[in-house]
Amino acid sequence: MAQGGTGRLAAIDVVRGFCIVSMVTGHLAPQSRVSWALHQVPAFDGASGFVLLSGLVLGIVQSRRLTTHGLAAVERKSARRIGVIYVAQVSLGLLALAAAAVATTEHRNLHPAGTSTAEAVWRVLTLQAAPPAGSVLRLYVVLLALAMVAYVLLARGRTAAVLAGSAALYGVGYLVPHVTSFRSYAGELGANWATWQLLLVVALTVGWHWAPARIGERLLARPLLVTAVTGALVAAAWAGERVAPALYDKTMFGPARVLNAFAVVTLLFVVVSRLLEVVPRAAFRPVEVIGTRSLDSYVIQAGVAVVVPSFVVGWTDVALGVALGTLALCWGWAELRRWKPWARTVVAAGPRPVDVVPGVAPAEP
Repeated sequence: MAQGGTGRLAAIDVVRGFCIVSMVTGHLAPQSRVSWALHQVPAFDGASGFVLLSGLVLGIVQSRRLTTHGLAAVERKSARRIGVIYVAQVSLGLLALAAAAVATTEHRNLHPAGTSTAEAVWRVLTLQAAPPAGSVLRLYVVLLALAMVAYVLLARGRTAAVLAGSAALYGVGYLVPHVTSFRSYAGELGANWATWQLLLVVALTVGWHWAPARIGERLLARPLLVTAVTGALVAAAWAGERVAPALYDKTMFGPARVLNAFAVVTLLFVVVSRLLEVVPRAAFRPVEVIGTRSLDSYVIQAGVAVVVPSFVVGWTDVALGVALGTLALCWGWAELRRWKPWARTVVAAGPRPVDVVPGVAPAEP
């Protein structure tokens, strides 16, 4: 498994980068051939992989932080991360409000007219309103709060309790989605945080046991089994989306979609790991580097999705170019974050947290 000097596991970064590329093209150029090609796997998309890998990486890194700094440090780091994501979500919501006031064209990521400014700001601050291209962030605020509860139980060896609690919460969300779902601008049911949390919490639990159980090594030792299982589940998803669509629904995050997400991400991890053994790593650099700053990249694309279409006539004609330009911007920003003078400035600002563990990626959601 290819690793960089920082100890990152390159395969995880590459797969996360792929998820960002999928989301950027899906949000900015959904009708392009590039987006079409990246969304051919049934019941799976970049958002599913993004959330799953966030949980996996958080589990790996926070278990290490627990060992070296204790549970309080784990919770402090998590609380800070929630604060950063909340600020990012509110900023995007306020940007959508401001853009709506001066936009020359209408599109789905603008805050709709019809509400007072005070009410609109309140809805943004309370996470009741968010532009579709950036709405995953409010989901993350809830998921990371639930992760803080999971850390307490995992630190006490209560893995079964974590999984049972997550499954129970999933059941509640599936039965009463009107209670546990965010709303779209139009008031329709949006992402159901109680069902989506199962994806992150199970992945977090896997990450928590990643090193002691040698999960990565075991997966890489069984490529044929991983391929066969994933192939069977993807084939079932292809038929299932037509026969039993509720089981694969994205908004509700149906149970079959959860299984499919784990299967596809596992196969991508195995395939990318093997490719990195025979293909020069430089060939993956843009996607890998974007994957190292997946949260930053998500915020960048959301900002572009709010602002640029507001002032471009004939958006569909230039959408792919804007999407590719956005990916270039994400890459450039991620490279800047890796630049040594920047890194020295960050380190000089205070003690470096335990974000890098040998053989894994750091704890950026």
